[in-house]
Amino acid sequence: MLAEVATNLRWWRIAEKLAPSLLFYTLTAWGQSPRTAGMAPVVEGSVGYCSVNLDVPATGRGNLNGVDVSLTADFLPRLGLKLDGSYAQAGNIFESRQTARVLSYMAGPVFYPLEWRRITVYTHALLGGARVSGAVDSASGGYLVGYSNEFAWAAGGGLQYRLSSQTKLQLGADYLHTAMFGPSITLQGQNNLRAVASIVWLLGKRKDY
Repeated sequence: MLAEVATNLRWWRIAEKLAPSLLFYTLTAWGQSPRTAGMAPVVEGSVGYCSVNLDVPATGRGNLNGVDVSLTADFLPRLGLKLDGSYAQAGNIFESRQTARVLSYMAGPVFYPLEWRRITVYTHALLGGARVSGAVDSASGGYLVGYSNEFAWAAGGGLQYRLSSQTKLQLGADYLHTAMFGPSITLQGQNNLRAVASIVWLLGKRKDY
């Protein structure tokens, strides 16, 4: 009987020593186990060439060339948010010896309706502003020179072709609506077309956090 009691006491002492160690290792293993969490967005940046066919009030249309940059964060597989900026210019517009310039800065949602292995179709709607400068015909002859900085918006889309796991080629076209003064020195809407060819880089990837 005494031997049995001594044996039980010995096992209790062993259990008391092992319990803290087992608890520590259990908590450590739980902390390292996979956890369900949110998803970080896919972040992409692009730089490329842009061409703007500018509608100059009561004067005509001119072709401007420049650069377009954008930053896109895709929070869902088919939906993201884009920040876009572009600058284009043309010298001696309409032989006026003046330079026409368009600087746009906009943001808005981007949607991916179709996707294949390497090709993705995207559309976007952007709101913001644009600074437009240049020359327009004057009612009294010659040209009026100045600039406007007004509300602007763009809507369009295009294709992305995956070149590698980190880069894509993007081709797109937009209807770009801006405003500029006319011959009567009043603001008039401009119906412009913008084409963009750019390289897209993956800056971040979707992951658990």
